[in-house]
Amino acid sequence: MNSMAEILDNQIWCEKLPQLIAIKYNHNEMVYFNQLWCEQFAINQYEYDVSIWKKITYIDDYVALDNFLQQHSEPSHILKCRLQLVNDQYHWFMLSKLEIVDSAGNISGLIIQASDINASMEESVNEQIKQQKHIFNTSVDCIKILHPDSRLIYMNQAGCQALNLPINEQKFGMFWTDLLPKNMQKRCLNAIEKANQGEFVRFEMDILDNQGQQVYWDNILTPEYDIHGQVVRILGISRNITEQRLIQDAFKKASELDDLTGLLNRRLFKKLLAKKINQHKNVAKKLGLLMIDLDHFKNVNDSLGHIAGDHLLRVIANRMNTLLSSDITVARLGGDEFAVIVPMIHDPNEVIEVGERILKLIEQPVYFAGKVVNCGMSIGCAIYPDHSEVGTELLRCADIALNEVKARGRGSVELLDINALKSVEVAMDQLNVARMIIQKDMITPYYQPQVNLLTGETIGFEALLRWHDETGMLRFPGELLEAFHNYEWAKKTSEAMQHKIFNDIYQWMNSGLKPVPVSINIAPIEFLRDDCAEKFIQRLEQYRIPAEYINIEITEHHFVQRGVDFVKRALRTLRDYGIKIALDDFGTGYSSLTHLRTFAVDYVKIDGQFVRSVQSDPIALAIIEAICQLAPSLSLEVIAEGIETIEQRDLVVNSGCIYGQGFLYNKALPEASARKFLVVQDNV
Repeated sequence: MNSMAEILDNQIWCEKLPQLIAIKYNHNEMVYFNQLWCEQFAINQYEYDVSIWKKITYIDDYVALDNFLQQHSEPSHILKCRLQLVNDQYHWFMLSKLEIVDSAGNISGLIIQASDINASMEESVNEQIKQQKHIFNTSVDCIKILHPDSRLIYMNQAGCQALNLPINEQKFGMFWTDLLPKNMQKRCLNAIEKANQGEFVRFEMDILDNQGQQVYWDNILTPEYDIHGQVVRILGISRNITEQRLIQDAFKKASELDDLTGLLNRRLFKKLLAKKINQHKNVAKKLGLLMIDLDHFKNVNDSLGHIAGDHLLRVIANRMNTLLSSDITVARLGGDEFAVIVPMIHDPNEVIEVGERILKLIEQPVYFAGKVVNCGMSIGCAIYPDHSEVGTELLRCADIALNEVKARGRGSVELLDINALKSVEVAMDQLNVARMIIQKDMITPYYQPQVNLLTGETIGFEALLRWHDETGMLRFPGELLEAFHNYEWAKKTSEAMQHKIFNDIYQWMNSGLKPVPVSINIAPIEFLRDDCAEKFIQRLEQYRIPAEYINIEITEHHFVQRGVDFVKRALRTLRDYGIKIALDDFGTGYSSLTHLRTFAVDYVKIDGQFVRSVQSDPIALAIIEAICQLAPSLSLEVIAEGIETIEQRDLVVNSGCIYGQGFLYNKALPEASARKFLVVQDNV
């Protein structure tokens, strides 16, 4: 520790030196500044508090200075920092330190000398600014430094050129906003105001260049602060994004317009429909939506080629655009499907009138390569808010109306029939239930016995779809008729039924029972898959079940729907494997005798409606007798369905049919009850 005499000697020595000198003592954190230092920095020479350093040091430099003043904490003995002079200006000083060693050899303090290097630093800063300006001028971006009130302090050459200033402009001070178009000035002032509040601001603007071309700019404003946290300058960078914007606009246009016709595409049409509906919510007028399909358009592509089909689509699109008023929106949704929005109507008949005008367009011949391209048109209409208040639902309603037109023969325009809508809703409800029972694995097969009407012996079972709902109630497939038209659901249901039936048969065999043939129904839509038969056989082999225990039941609907060739091939494959085929509901379809000759079947099942009418309707009895007389000559067995009374059984037997099923013998039974039939039969 220094003695008082040593401290006084140091201070006297400091006063004699012509430099700025300060002494910091370790033992009491005292600081002594010589007279020259006090005069230059407005310090009372008798203020010895170390906190004075903080008062005179630039805020950003204080941490470095504080580390510098700590013994052994700063490896360098030199520091450059900014200190505040008597006139409140900051100058750059270079501080050097020398350790004070007391008589005991201990370091007891520091001597700090300060040298004003502001002039050399300014030269360095100016050189840096010059270099920065050079760098700024090589940039294609417009770089500017602004006062908080938007006056220009500096702007690079690219900025000057963009705002029609001399490229080497040196005298700034004008307001940046005054150099911009009037329609952009308010936007820029708002951005500058946000930057003055300390926000990082990004915004776009567009101006006309000297050639009158639209130029788009992406602007970024970054605030700069003083030591008190006040915004003193704003750095602005503006980038020309015209090319990028044009590319984006082109992509947007391509994503919203149909390439072939130039009409709106589905994506933009749905957005516009929602917007139009919103505009109609507060008015007493309606909106009409038309869905348009070209009839037999595929024939045009197949016969004349896709070029002819494309030509036809373009001609029709052009005709609709020309014919319809500008407030009517036309779009191509895809393929040969168009849609039209008719706004602000009072009466739904106005939509029908528009549809009829569109229908007349197709009456005018369309020529391609010297040939007339013939095509019809079907139109379905829906009304907001009568049919729906939601765009997607309104589209669905118009589509339902269109399907009704097609079902009735095509070539007309019709408004949605509420009954048709209800039918579709019923179908959707059924499909939802159908999906639920698949997801929850609720399907279970029930087995209705097929018997020898003469002996009462059980000769087989018909497997029927059943499920228990969440309340435990037994449900029937009649509740899901529409769902059977859905390929995916029909496929999954068929797979689930087959696996469960095959598993039941496997369990019967495994327990020593001799199964009887089980008839399995396959829906017509399942044959649309070309490998239907192969998949069936694969599952059968998975459970190691002989083909003699399985029959397949089909209806005449298989023969009048699409995919007849698939049906023929599948039936042939199944019969070759040893599975017998039964034609269900015989007598109720079309061209039944032709089907018997064309398709490979082993049984015909007389439809239950004939059996139930046999006592009261001589024609029903005559049909049964005719079928029974014809069957032997075609090597076919006959099974009568729906036998409910002894009288019906006797009439059927007297007609020549010896096999049947119905409530007289038993309803469809769960697996456990069906198993009992097999046990009884094995014991006979």
